[in-house]
Amino acid sequence: MAIEARPSIEKAGTLTSLVAAATALTIHTLTGGRTARLKKLHVFNGQAGSVLLEIGTGTAPFVRALPRIFLVAGMELELDEDQLAGVEFTASITAQADAAAAAPADVQLLPTVIEFPGP
Repeated sequence: MAIEARPSIEKAGTLTSLVAAATALTIHTLTGGRTARLKKLHVFNGQAGSVLLEIGTGTAPFVRALPRIFLVAGMELELDEDQLAGVEFTASITAQADAAAAAPADVQLLPTVIEFPGP
């Protein structure tokens, strides 16, 4: 892990529940004039089956920015910045799952991001 030499702000996200399949929801709204990188991502699959989780930008269309994350039924997973691709987002961060349903069978995400001042 490299030490970041530029000014930054760490922001803890709010819990987001993906309740509709292939429907992207915003997991972090980017502050104007900044860029952001995921520092940590805590996810839980409440589904009875496996799901593919995608992280990216936009809702319609959704543009995937990270490799897909495979979650087996009931799986809880925490990824940190060493395990997440070092993608720097220039728009709000969104997520979608290939299968989802209402709680308790939802897919839940809790991100922590680092925001950087724009150029």
